[in-house]
Amino acid sequence: MSDYVVHFTKPVPVDDISRPRPKDPDKPRWFETAAQLLYEQRVADRTGYYPWIDILGSGLLQPGSKPLGAARFVPEVEDLNQVVCFSEIPLDMLDRVIERRSLYGVGFRKDVIVAKGGSPLWYLDKDGMQGQLIQAQIREAQRSGVDRDDPLWKLTPFIDNPGNYKGVPYRFEWEREWRVVGDVRFEPDEVAFLFLPEEDHDRARQFFADAKHEHAGPSYLGTYIDPRWDMQRIQEALASVPPVPDPSPGSVPWWAE
Repeated sequence: MSDYVVHFTKPVPVDDISRPRPKDPDKPRWFETAAQLLYEQRVADRTGYYPWIDILGSGLLQPGSKPLGAARFVPEVEDLNQVVCFSEIPLDMLDRVIERRSLYGVGFRKDVIVAKGGSPLWYLDKDGMQGQLIQAQIREAQRSGVDRDDPLWKLTPFIDNPGNYKGVPYRFEWEREWRVVGDVRFEPDEVAFLFLPEEDHDRARQFFADAKHEHAGPSYLGTYIDPRWDMQRIQEALASVPPVPDPSPGSVPWWAE
C-alpha cells in the first residue's frame, strides 16, 4: 500500500491548554504578555499546527490518554495498551484522515517504526471466530489473575475488534493503522517527510534553516508534502527522500534476541 506510515495531529482541545499563571511581581512584564499571547494563539488555532511544532521540537510522539486495543478495558494493564498511532494509507487517499485530523503530520519509513516496536494493526471482527478467541483468552487471563508479564499483553495493543457496538458501527479498517506502545522518540534524520499546507513550505524551510544556523533546535530541511496534492506531485516530492539504509551487519531485532 505504501512504503511509509504517517501520523497527523489534531487541534489541542481548548480545555487542555494551560492558562497563564497569575501575575508574578518577580518576573518582567514582557514574560506575562508573552504567556498570555501564546495562550490566546493556541486557543484560537484549530489547525493542528501547535501540536505538530511541539512534536518536531521535542522529537517525541506521546500516546493518547486512553488505552487502545483488545485489552483496553482491563484496568491492570491499561498502561501497557497506551499507544501512538500511525497509518499506512496510500498518500493520495488521505482525504478522510486529514478531515478527521489536520493538514499537519509527520511521515516515517516503515523500517524506522518497526525498529521502535511498531506493527500494523490486526483487525479481527468482534463477532468472528478469531475475535471471539482473543476475547476468550483475555477473560481467562483475568479470571486467573492478571500477570503483567504475560506475553498476551504484548499483542493486545495491536488487535482491534471492528463491528457493531450497541447498534453503532465501529469500522476504521480503511485507516490501515499501525501502533507503537509507549513514547516514540525520533531524530530529524529519521523523519522521511513533513506534511503541511503548501503555502507554509517556504516559511517552514526558512524557520528550520534559521534553527540550524543558530543551533536553536532540531532542523527539518527534508521533503515537505501538502496532503491535498495529487499522487503525481506527491511522487515527485518523494523522489527526494533518501533511500532506506542497509541494516548494520549482524544486527538482530529485539524480538529475535
